[in-house]
Amino acid sequence: MPEAILFDHYEVLTRDDGSAYELGRGAMGITYKAFDTSLRITVALKVINATYLNSEVARQRFVREARSAAKLRHRHVASVFHLGTEGDTWFYAMEFIDGETVEAAIKRQGPLGPAMALTITAQVARALNAATLHGLVHRDIKPANLMLVREDDEIVAKVIDFGLAKTSVTGDPEDAATLSMGGFVGTPHFASPEQLEERDIDVRSDIYSLGVTLWYMLAGQAPFAGSMAQVMSQHLSKPPPFEKLEQLPPAVAEVLRRMLEKDPADRFQTPIELRKALEDALADNAAAPAAAAAVPAEDEENFATLLETSAERPGETRFEVGVVLAGRYRILDVLGKTNAGRAFRAFDGERQGDVRILVLHPEFLGDAAGCTGLEREVEKLKPVQHPNLLGVYDFETIEQASFLALEWTNGFSLLELLRARRELAADEALPLLSQAATGVDHALGLGLGGLEFGLHQLFVHFPQPVEKAAILRAPLADWPEFVLKIYPLAFTRDLASSQTWAGGQTMVGGGAGVKPEGVDARPRYIQALATLGYELLGGTLAAVAGGAAGARYTPLSTLSEEGNEVLRRALDPARSFPSAEEFCTALRQLDGLQIRRLDSHAGSA
Repeated sequence: MPEAILFDHYEVLTRDDGSAYELGRGAMGITYKAFDTSLRITVALKVINATYLNSEVARQRFVREARSAAKLRHRHVASVFHLGTEGDTWFYAMEFIDGETVEAAIKRQGPLGPAMALTITAQVARALNAATLHGLVHRDIKPANLMLVREDDEIVAKVIDFGLAKTSVTGDPEDAATLSMGGFVGTPHFASPEQLEERDIDVRSDIYSLGVTLWYMLAGQAPFAGSMAQVMSQHLSKPPPFEKLEQLPPAVAEVLRRMLEKDPADRFQTPIELRKALEDALADNAAAPAAAAAVPAEDEENFATLLETSAERPGETRFEVGVVLAGRYRILDVLGKTNAGRAFRAFDGERQGDVRILVLHPEFLGDAAGCTGLEREVEKLKPVQHPNLLGVYDFETIEQASFLALEWTNGFSLLELLRARRELAADEALPLLSQAATGVDHALGLGLGGLEFGLHQLFVHFPQPVEKAAILRAPLADWPEFVLKIYPLAFTRDLASSQTWAGGQTMVGGGAGVKPEGVDARPRYIQALATLGYELLGGTLAAVAGGAAGARYTPLSTLSEEGNEVLRRALDPARSFPSAEEFCTALRQLDGLQIRRLDSHAGSA
């Protein structure tokens, strides 16, 4: 039942469409925007992925992550407030930073001028010095882990996600978690040579990663590109291509060269030494006439506009009622914000009917790989026509903005339905599950791997106009003809996860996610479908990213023992059904599927 998602005294906030407010996703879990009901403040809540709950090593690493970050209290570090558990789920609360990542800022507006880039780097150097005082190495300094916020007239950088932080104090027993994980830990494009070779590391490794990040800020891309193996090889043996930064002021280039030395002994040895060199380079850059003539206007603009919202930046399309997009979509209504972007209702002049417009976060334009992947998904989905799959019509990029044109639905989401009804009887849930199963099996037949099963992304569509408020509270037996539609672009959710915070369940296990190449999506889809059934019948699975839901299944008192066993089997990928339809058939064939509440349902009718 779609009640508030709570972790101890932290309540996960929701978007305008009712979905849980995700700030980012990573291998270890999901970060949500949440509200501390005790202190009455907004926090960032990091919840460990359910996939890792049965791993003692991962639990140790997660606990160490929070404890390491909690030791730091510094202007340029996101503070940790609380570490706790909710059932089997570990989480911690940290300072909510209302800004954007360096990565998102660069993708949105391009490279920074030397003054701004050096200023941000110097601030991060101060954070690394604070970490050094506690014997900590971050191990994953990169643009996506640096948040930018405005304080008065100043841009302030804050280091987030000390999830890979490692104590450099010899003999620390908690370090065993990292050592026993085995293999490289970090992000290869920004990792140091010694990190890639799995040698002992110290703060000089972070200085190298910060050097790569400085390069990214100045050039708009990392120094090395290619496959993962090629990137790692270049970090180990190939000099950075400084010819691409030939117009860089000499003092800035010299600092960057030393930060990116392959041998740690040739780099700056401490963050304090690095910060002093950065400040000297800043002073030289400001005093040099040639450098000043080359970049002053750019740097001034960077300081003034780096954190402006899209509505404040000139030259961008206005998304408001009455505006016509791409010469054919006239906006009729503003629907609100989602994790992927802003949603609107619009009239399509070519189709002569209403459509849903999803304006993606502006940072998407700077993500060439993401845009290309989304274009491929849209082209694959355009010809798909099935009553239980939401139609995908178009993907457009216009004047610094990208948007999707999707089929319009008259009705409501399943999230809205459960908010009105709290739970459904089995004879009501089965028709919804059956339609979803039909859509799932059709998608599997076409090899579609991006279905989204969040309650807010499952739409009940009525071909004929209905009175929404009355239908929401009426039993399904009294509904006019309807169709359940599944959103087929989980790709947009995955794209959104790194735009504001670096790196599920949004009531029903989030989505099955985008299918990796060569991986059978059937068990995941059926698991998501079973989770949907569990939610519709009044259950609440753990509010974390999916994966081990079946292991923590709590039988529904409203179902017979046989009915609970069917759900439990579908939730376990190892024992899953051959098809979604066979799962629903197994439920329909049970005698006494629902052991009570049918009488109360009949009375309400």
